[in-house]
Amino acid sequence: MHYTPTAIAVKVVSMTSGLASLISSTTIITMIFRSSKKLADPYRRLIFGISVFDILQSLSHTLSIFKSNPDELSSWLALGNQTSCQVLGFFHFAGHNGSLFYNLSLNIFYLCLVKYNVKKDCYRHRIEPFLHGVPVAWSITLASIIIGTGHMNPSHRQVCYISPYPANCLDNPDVECIRGTQTFLYRIIFHLGPIFVAFVGILLTLGILWWTVNAQERRMNKYRMSSYVSSIRRSSTTGLQRPSISIPNGSALAATETENSKHKFGHRLFTRRCNRDEEGI
Repeated sequence: MHYTPTAIAVKVVSMTSGLASLISSTTIITMIFRSSKKLADPYRRLIFGISVFDILQSLSHTLSIFKSNPDELSSWLALGNQTSCQVLGFFHFAGHNGSLFYNLSLNIFYLCLVKYNVKKDCYRHRIEPFLHGVPVAWSITLASIIIGTGHMNPSHRQVCYISPYPANCLDNPDVECIRGTQTFLYRIIFHLGPIFVAFVGILLTLGILWWTVNAQERRMNKYRMSSYVSSIRRSSTTGLQRPSISIPNGSALAATETENSKHKFGHRLFTRRCNRDEEGI
């Protein structure tokens, strides 16, 4: 059985895009380590983590001919076997979930920086370990469970995925399933579930960031108008030239926001016993 021209085109596009992503992520890592700061900055560490997991996922697409159905040996697009299928399947699921949750970690980092003004020591010792540990531990554990329970198999799409083996054993009562009998449950827990959690988390953090920045802009405009009215009154009273208006910069406004919101429960919960030094992230 040979692949159709459409399937061949899809496979070639997948391999090409995977190669482009692989080169891009490798370039980012090279630029990080060639710079003077290397991994000294928390933002660089997060970008490094995203790039590493993106390389894993890109490898699975670039080498996709080795994770095709092992039974399709008559086609040049199916050069793999069960071992290569599981290895590249591990790369795909680990890379996909790792980069997904690292993007959520990047949003949380900006939330700490913009809204809560978390200090450097607090972030490094109390928050950053979770921003790296959760994506790494979750992605590797997830991919290992899928392979360990025998659910990483060639699917109807001729690629390795959470599926039974043989591929039609759950639909055909005459075919006995050798592996992957809980395919539907595993797809919900280990594929759709993480995507939903990360998607909701990213939307929530982006919404909070937008609300915070928008509130700071409104306060800046209010301060500008108040300063302008005050300057008009002073100039009309004294008869002097209208003075210039001083507008606070972003850092001063963020500091004011932090001071004004310390009474809020969320801010106290996020910064309790944390912001003891004077240097921010």
